[in-house]
Amino acid sequence: NSDFWGHLSKSGVADFARYKVHASRCDCNKVKVLYSGDERRISLYDGLVVLPDAKRPQFAYVCCETRFDSKASFARNRSAYETKLCAEIFRSNALNKGVTTGKCTESNDKAHKQIKISCAQCLLKFEPNGFVCVSSTSLSTMLFVRDIARENSKRKKEAGLTLHADHADYVCIVSVKALLNMSKARTRRETVAASLGLTYELTCNNGISVDVISRNVNRKHIKIEFGHHLKSLLYIVSNYEYQDMHWFVLVNCMEDEVDFALDLPGGKRHLGENSFNCAVRETEEESSLIIDKSWIQTTEQSAKDKGNLYFMLTPPEELLTQSVDEVTDRFSRLRTL
Repeated sequence: NSDFWGHLSKSGVADFARYKVHASRCDCNKVKVLYSGDERRISLYDGLVVLPDAKRPQFAYVCCETRFDSKASFARNRSAYETKLCAEIFRSNALNKGVTTGKCTESNDKAHKQIKISCAQCLLKFEPNGFVCVSSTSLSTMLFVRDIARENSKRKKEAGLTLHADHADYVCIVSVKALLNMSKARTRRETVAASLGLTYELTCNNGISVDVISRNVNRKHIKIEFGHHLKSLLYIVSNYEYQDMHWFVLVNCMEDEVDFALDLPGGKRHLGENSFNCAVRETEEESSLIIDKSWIQTTEQSAKDKGNLYFMLTPPEELLTQSVDEVTDRFSRLRTL
């Protein structure tokens, strides 16, 4: 049937907090073990399969009418299939409104605890998660983009809106050269020098308070950590023409062993969502910056990780002919349409 919660209840398995959605006829071991080599049982699992994110899943839900006819046809129908599954799991969300979400809140279904649904790697091969790298060779251009994001964040607070839980403490512009120096540092001397260079850019170019920077007086230099996606993209572009660029990054204050964590905007896509829409949504949630397709220059992807797609963006020149207030006013109107 098409009742996820009813199927879960009848299975006698306790609710899990996290689930993975697998592509129809995927080769993942967790799915293949369901039919244990019995070809006759394969048809029972021919569709999008939802499994608890556990080593040995004891529950499986198959979304009907999402069969795998061919790779091309599945890719063509993937979004509709995922939207159908989303409606079955998050049943209070109207399908005709195109509402797709990664988690179920108590208001969605009071009979069950909150859950999170994400796409398994086999499904991300058809449509990856989306990440954003806004860049330019012009520092002034990038500082303007940063100020737009900061103004958007300020206006949200003034309007009484709560910033998303994943919103960065700071949005900053840093040079790719400084980022590469930090990522390639191996010795203590190299690490200290790279840390000082990056710290200089965070304070002098981005206005992060010296008091924040120097709160740990027992350390001789600031300890900076890069998130997985920033490290991945730096590895991809390390030999390309991006070394003269300045990048828009998220900066979060940390405690204990690390002072700051830097990463790129972006994240896991929702069911039925495409990579760029995921990148747009995540970027606004994490930085308050609003982007659109006119900014796209190219995309980058690791040969080893097809589950993440990086959109390389450059702000359009006409954006710079306006003031920060004019840009934020226009984006605010677009958001309410």
